[in-house]
Amino acid sequence: MNVIRKYSNYSLYLSVERGINSLGFHNNDYENILAQLKSYYFIHRDYYENLFLINDFNRSLFKKIFYEDIVTFEEADKNYCNDICEVLFAYIYGNENINIDNFPVIKYKLNEKANEWQEISNKYRF
Repeated sequence: MNVIRKYSNYSLYLSVERGINSLGFHNNDYENILAQLKSYYFIHRDYYENLFLINDFNRSLFKKIFYEDIVTFEEADKNYCNDICEVLFAYIYGNENINIDNFPVIKYKLNEKANEWQEISNKYRF
Protein backbone atom coordinates (compact mmCIF):
# COMPACT_ATOMS: atom_id res chain seq x y z
CA MET A 1 0.00 0.00 0.00
CA ASN A 2 2.85 2.41 0.79
CA VAL A 3 4.30 1.89 -2.68
CA ILE A 4 0.96 2.66 -4.33
CA ARG A 5 0.52 5.77 -2.19
CA LYS A 6 4.06 6.96 -2.81
CA TYR A 7 3.81 6.58 -6.59
CA SER A 8 0.29 8.05 -6.68
CA ASN A 9 1.49 11.11 -4.77
CA TYR A 10 4.51 11.50 -7.02
CA SER A 11 2.36 11.07 -10.10
CA LEU A 12 0.06 13.86 -8.90
CA TYR A 13 3.08 16.07 -8.20
CA LEU A 14 4.46 15.47 -11.70
CA SER A 15 1.05 16.11 -13.28
CA VAL A 16 0.78 19.46 -11.54
CA GLU A 17 4.38 20.31 -12.50
CA ARG A 18 3.64 19.57 -16.16
CA GLY A 19 0.38 21.47 -15.93
CA ILE A 20 2.10 24.55 -14.55
CA ASN A 21 4.73 24.35 -17.28
CA SER A 22 2.04 24.13 -19.94
CA LEU A 23 -0.20 26.82 -18.44
CA GLY A 24 2.77 29.14 -18.01
CA PHE A 25 3.40 28.83 -21.73
CA HIS A 26 -0.19 29.19 -22.90
CA ASN A 27 -1.70 31.54 -20.39
CA ASN A 28 -0.78 34.85 -18.86
CA ASP A 29 -4.00 35.70 -17.05
CA TYR A 30 -5.18 33.99 -13.88
CA GLU A 31 -8.92 34.34 -14.43
CA ASN A 32 -9.39 30.69 -15.24
CA ILE A 33 -6.08 29.16 -14.22
CA LEU A 34 -7.34 26.88 -11.41
CA ALA A 35 -10.12 25.52 -13.60
CA GLN A 36 -7.51 24.65 -16.22
CA LEU A 37 -5.16 23.18 -13.63
CA LYS A 38 -8.06 21.03 -12.39
CA SER A 39 -7.75 18.76 -15.42
CA TYR A 40 -4.33 17.66 -14.19
CA TYR A 41 -5.92 16.53 -10.92
CA PHE A 42 -8.75 14.51 -12.51
CA ILE A 43 -6.43 11.65 -13.42
CA HIS A 44 -5.98 10.95 -9.70
CA ARG A 45 -9.43 11.89 -8.43
CA ASP A 46 -10.80 8.39 -7.69
CA TYR A 47 -7.76 7.37 -5.65
CA TYR A 48 -7.89 10.49 -3.48
CA GLU A 49 -11.69 10.55 -3.12
CA ASN A 50 -11.55 7.04 -1.67
CA LEU A 51 -8.68 8.00 0.61
CA PHE A 52 -10.42 11.14 1.89
CA LEU A 53 -13.66 9.30 2.71
CA ILE A 54 -11.97 7.78 5.75
CA ASN A 55 -13.65 9.19 8.86
CA ASP A 56 -10.47 10.03 10.72
CA PHE A 57 -8.73 11.62 7.74
CA ASN A 58 -6.17 14.17 8.91
CA ARG A 59 -5.29 16.91 6.41
CA SER A 60 -2.05 17.98 8.09
CA LEU A 61 -0.87 14.37 8.30
CA PHE A 62 -1.70 13.87 4.63
CA LYS A 63 0.32 16.98 3.71
CA LYS A 64 3.28 15.70 5.71
CA ILE A 65 3.11 12.25 4.10
CA PHE A 66 2.64 13.78 0.63
CA TYR A 67 5.77 15.89 1.07
CA GLU A 68 7.80 12.97 2.44
CA ASP A 69 6.73 10.81 -0.51
CA ILE A 70 7.80 13.47 -3.02
CA VAL A 71 11.23 14.07 -1.49
CA THR A 72 12.03 10.37 -1.82
CA PHE A 73 12.03 11.00 -5.59
CA GLU A 74 13.35 14.55 -5.90
CA GLU A 75 14.01 17.74 -3.98
CA ALA A 76 10.78 19.66 -3.41
CA ASP A 77 9.52 22.79 -1.69
CA LYS A 78 7.29 21.89 1.26
CA ASN A 79 5.08 24.95 0.72
CA TYR A 80 4.60 23.98 -2.91
CA CYS A 81 3.54 20.48 -1.85
CA ASN A 82 1.13 22.04 0.66
CA ASP A 83 -0.39 24.19 -2.09
CA ILE A 84 -0.84 21.11 -4.29
CA CYS A 85 -2.59 19.35 -1.40
CA GLU A 86 -4.85 22.34 -0.67
CA VAL A 87 -5.95 22.54 -4.31
CA LEU A 88 -6.61 18.79 -4.19
CA PHE A 89 -8.71 19.19 -1.02
CA ALA A 90 -10.68 22.02 -2.65
CA TYR A 91 -11.43 19.91 -5.73
CA ILE A 92 -12.36 16.77 -3.82
CA TYR A 93 -14.60 18.62 -1.34
CA GLY A 94 -16.17 20.82 -4.05
CA ASN A 95 -14.87 24.17 -2.79
CA GLU A 96 -15.36 26.54 -5.73
CA ASN A 97 -14.46 29.65 -3.71
CA ILE A 98 -10.74 29.36 -4.34
CA ASN A 99 -8.53 31.47 -6.55
CA ILE A 100 -4.88 31.53 -7.48
CA ASP A 101 -4.14 34.07 -4.73
CA ASN A 102 -4.89 31.36 -2.16
CA PHE A 103 -1.89 29.40 -3.45
CA PRO A 104 1.14 31.71 -3.47
CA VAL A 105 3.74 29.11 -4.41
CA ILE A 106 1.71 27.83 -7.37
CA LYS A 107 1.14 31.44 -8.46
CA TYR A 108 4.87 32.14 -8.18
CA LYS A 109 5.73 29.05 -10.23
CA LEU A 110 3.19 30.03 -12.90
CA ASN A 111 4.70 33.52 -13.10
CA GLU A 112 8.18 32.03 -13.26
CA LYS A 113 7.21 29.71 -16.14
CA ALA A 114 5.36 32.48 -17.98
CA ASN A 115 8.43 34.73 -17.72
CA GLU A 116 10.71 31.91 -18.82
CA TRP A 117 8.55 31.22 -21.88
CA GLN A 118 8.37 34.95 -22.65
CA GLU A 119 12.18 35.20 -22.58
CA ILE A 120 12.47 32.26 -24.96
CA SER A 121 9.87 33.81 -27.24
CA ASN A 122 11.69 37.16 -27.25
CA LYS A 123 15.06 35.54 -27.82
CA TYR A 124 13.98 33.63 -30.92
CA ARG A 125 11.62 36.22 -32.38
CA PHE A 126 12.50 37.05 -35.98
